[in-house]
Amino acid sequence: MSINRNDACPCGSGKKYKKCCMKRKNEQEAGQARQDHFFRIKHELTLRTWEFISGQLSYQDMLQLQKEYKRRSGRDSFGEEGMFQFWLTFLHRFSNGLRGVEWFSDKQGHRLSQELQSMLQIWKGLIPRFIQMIDYDEQGVIVEDAVTKERLWMPYAPTMPDPIPWGGALCLLEEMGSGYYIHGMALIVGPQELEKGTVRLQEVLEETKQPYEQVIFTYYLELLRVMRKPVHGAENRRMMDLEEKTLYYEVPQTDQVFQELMKDSAFSFDHLSQKEAEISFVGDWTCYTDNALPAVLYMAPVYGTIHVMSGVMKFTSANAVHIQSFIQKAESLHATLHFSHEETRTHRVPEGVIQQTYSIRSEEALSSETALIAQETASLYDKSLRLPAMQNLSLEEAVVQGYREQVETWLRQREFSSYRLRDAVSAVTADYNTVRKQLGLPLSPFVTLREKRETKLDPAVNPFVQAPLIEEEDFMFYEGLQLTAEAMQSFFVNDVIEFFKQKISGKSEGTYYKYRTGLTILADYLTTLQASSWEEVTVYHWERFLSVYYFETRDDVSLNQLKAVLAVLRALVKWLDRQCGTKTAPAVITLIQETEPKLRRAIALWDYYTPADQRRYMPSLLQTGLAMLPHIGERHEGVIEGLFRVDKLTGTGMIVEHTQQHQVYEVAIPIPARKLLEKNMCFSAFILKPADKMQWKIAAMERVFPASHVV
Repeated sequence: MSINRNDACPCGSGKKYKKCCMKRKNEQEAGQARQDHFFRIKHELTLRTWEFISGQLSYQDMLQLQKEYKRRSGRDSFGEEGMFQFWLTFLHRFSNGLRGVEWFSDKQGHRLSQELQSMLQIWKGLIPRFIQMIDYDEQGVIVEDAVTKERLWMPYAPTMPDPIPWGGALCLLEEMGSGYYIHGMALIVGPQELEKGTVRLQEVLEETKQPYEQVIFTYYLELLRVMRKPVHGAENRRMMDLEEKTLYYEVPQTDQVFQELMKDSAFSFDHLSQKEAEISFVGDWTCYTDNALPAVLYMAPVYGTIHVMSGVMKFTSANAVHIQSFIQKAESLHATLHFSHEETRTHRVPEGVIQQTYSIRSEEALSSETALIAQETASLYDKSLRLPAMQNLSLEEAVVQGYREQVETWLRQREFSSYRLRDAVSAVTADYNTVRKQLGLPLSPFVTLREKRETKLDPAVNPFVQAPLIEEEDFMFYEGLQLTAEAMQSFFVNDVIEFFKQKISGKSEGTYYKYRTGLTILADYLTTLQASSWEEVTVYHWERFLSVYYFETRDDVSLNQLKAVLAVLRALVKWLDRQCGTKTAPAVITLIQETEPKLRRAIALWDYYTPADQRRYMPSLLQTGLAMLPHIGERHEGVIEGLFRVDKLTGTGMIVEHTQQHQVYEVAIPIPARKLLEKNMCFSAFILKPADKMQWKIAAMERVFPASHVV
């Protein structure tokens, strides 16, 4: 919809469009055009200046200058070609006493247009400055000269596309319009690195008694080198040995061990499937609320990690107290757990540095970005946090004892580092303002929501503790159904066990095995669903179970097993309707009646080509080519592997479509198997084209799927 100039502005200001958003849009477009032109002529003048300078230097001259750059900056010019050229053009004085830009102006300036001459005169007068970003708005960044404390506005531009929290630089600033732009190259550093540069500048000024302008040009590379060194003399920091121990245990019955660990809130399950698990050994839980994040989080410090795989449990920690605590818990388990051996690794780490990680849980879907924001914010309140450069004091103690400015710089450095590490598209920062309020320090403008940001950390009980879902007296039923540890956490486990108990109570051994077989298979499937209640398990899910999952995951499919599975499924959905109030039984029973003939045909066809006792070996036979041995003497024109769908039945077999390549093939089927075919039936197989035949034939059948519209 078009808007006329004299219409009311759609922004709701009450002004006419031409005097409101239209005017603002035109101003923005004009400003962008001026900026684009500014950078175009800068680029042109830069190329012409460097072309002149490089043309004046011999190969030997350039080698000597590269050596000088490396000696003074500590960096190889080949890895910093842009910075090297910038130094030669604007900072280095050649043997004639001129800087590159001055040399070019003397020799070539008169040949330039008036516009380029004016820009060149500005360039000649630029002096390096230490600047730091201290605020920003929608249009640009406010920087402060770290020496004079003058504040300047820098519009967003190719040389400064985004605000960098507390980022600093030693650079040239060029004025254009109402703002300033970084000219040439600039190394963006953190607050602590910037502080080292300014401190060194003051030292040189006092040592040489030279004016600022002379020092800043002469010692530019040396100042840059100082700013690149690790902060706070980390290269000289005292180091210590940190011992990390790994304890190994043999675990014959992993499910029983998992069952017991789930009772203890000190064990937070990060990953659990079949006989494998990744578990965090954690401390006290905290409820983390943050008005910039979409969910309430629960956090606990991680003191050690546990990895269980192939019947072996590994516990790793670098804290002797927590290692002993874990050993005591391991010894108190009722489940079988045999200590095997331990390994010790020694790491050299800076003294006083503690890196704490957290186990984080939420009722909402939790992105890794959200977890990192919460972990970074929570680390500011960690009681073990100490500042080595401030007598190992805590943040609160350091402020009280006169380290206010150092704490301010430390927080700024953390915020700068956080920006450098986080995803560039992240819309939310960690909260450095709540802790600033508590310390009585000025708020950071770079924190999301600025002064409105609020974070709370309150003691809590982990609401996600994986309490034992199976009671001790039900263990025999749990073992009978061969429920995995993953199934033990699922919503259905108690209902399935209760259903199992009721159905086999006082019944024959045959009834026991029927329900055990059916429920084991059904529970395996239910574990794969992203469901948290029976209400979320629909007829569609059961159709997919019967038509896809059952045939896709089991090699022991048989008509007798199918009979047991269908009988148990019928009984289960009826029981759930009565006990849990679901309403799926009628639809599922109808589904079974309609689907059973298709399932039986699929099993019979599978049996015809690959009897049940051969199926478990078929994948390896196909992979190695051994499945083709019966046809090794036949002359054939080709073999094709894949998943095929029956598109049409013919008098001698069927026409099938390769589901990935979408090629169509006519396949001959022996007479006994033809009556088992059905349109839309699928099978995974090798088909072979005999040299003397018009039709293909099935050479090896790996799996069959009944006709269904479910994918």
